[in-house]
Amino acid sequence: MTAPPGPAGATPAPAAPSFDWGGRQVEPLPAPPAPADPSKIRRDSWRGRFWIAPRLTITGPIGGDKPARPTLLTIGGGFDFGVRLNNWIGLGMGLSGQTHTSVRMSLPGSTEKTIKNGGMFFFDPVFVRLYFLKKRFQPLLEFGVGYARAKMPIGDPLHGAQIRAGVGFDAWVSNQVTIGFTTVYRMIALNMPRDGVSPPHWEVGHALQGVLQLGLHW
Repeated sequence: MTAPPGPAGATPAPAAPSFDWGGRQVEPLPAPPAPADPSKIRRDSWRGRFWIAPRLTITGPIGGDKPARPTLLTIGGGFDFGVRLNNWIGLGMGLSGQTHTSVRMSLPGSTEKTIKNGGMFFFDPVFVRLYFLKKRFQPLLEFGVGYARAKMPIGDPLHGAQIRAGVGFDAWVSNQVTIGFTTVYRMIALNMPRDGVSPPHWEVGHALQGVLQLGLHW
């Protein structure tokens, strides 16, 4: 069925305009920005900022006076906790301990001998690490001071101060894990109480530690 014709002389109505999908209705994309200079792009550090490190130590005497000087070559352990301020500086706190000395004693009323050991505990409330090279292999220096407590085989514990100074390296296995080794010098100063013979004084001993550590970073 056809539509009825319109009045004579009438012009047909114009068709509704259609949307132009690819023409003037769509603005062109702007020109891309100029490429950045790679040497000026700031890169964040890929390693974790905080760390905890279980440590395995081997400690031996290198001089000084007993009981501050250890008398044995012994294996010990500890933990370090720290934060990397940047690629070059870290601050940490550490706890560690090991057997320090031993004595051979006769049991009362017997000819049998027994060995009693004494231990040394170190608390490093703060130590500083200086790192070198922004690489996966980072040499380092460290220095700190802290507290020392010697549990003697006989008698009361002795208290004092100690210095921690070391040189070593951290090797990055991933951005969360390092394996490191440090050679650490310890100066130990124990406050000796009055014993009825000599007045209170300080005894100073020196020890050297080899430290293997596994660092966990986040």
